[in-house]
Amino acid sequence: MIQNYDSEIERRYHPENMVDNLQISVYDNFMPSSDPHYITKYRKTLKGLIHHSLQRQKKRKHGVLYSDYDFIMWCLKNRKLNRLYLLWRENDYRRDLRPTIDRINPLKSYSLDNIQILTYAENVRKGNGELRKTKGKKIIQYDLGGKEVERFNSIIEAQEKTGFLASNICNALKGRLKTYKMFVWKYQKRLKDEGYAGQKDYEESEEIK
Repeated sequence: MIQNYDSEIERRYHPENMVDNLQISVYDNFMPSSDPHYITKYRKTLKGLIHHSLQRQKKRKHGVLYSDYDFIMWCLKNRKLNRLYLLWRENDYRRDLRPTIDRINPLKSYSLDNIQILTYAENVRKGNGELRKTKGKKIIQYDLGGKEVERFNSIIEAQEKTGFLASNICNALKGRLKTYKMFVWKYQKRLKDEGYAGQKDYEESEEIK
């Protein structure tokens, strides 16, 4: 029952009892076996969940502003993470209940004051909502030489006309990808003028920093 989670957390996952083992796994890139079945099982442990999350953050292009140790300690002291982990485990590791790390402001880097714990389902809903906010913004498609190719009223319209994935167009617009499908993508309102010629003469707003 959920009312028993706090006492269970204190008994099994207290920071003083776990931090040494977690440091071994993260700092030494500890992975006892390369067997895919073992890795899947390892990632279902709290230690493996934290380790895998840190690896994914570093592979993404958003920037990680904390040390491995600080992130580990933040996770171990986060009661919600421990509570959701037990809920996930007790429900046979249902994907929608898996604890995930979310950036509160998706336009900023991973930092201790910009991350929170959400279930996978909550994270997907939040991400879809953030994408919808950008769907109505006008965008411009350029070739690699800076020549304008086409203008669209929204990301969705660009997807429908080009057949390209809306999510990757969005990533290019936010600076997560330099190009997508060999094109440069910019929000129309961010341009200082109509003569963008592949140069950084567009406005670098806070949204894409």
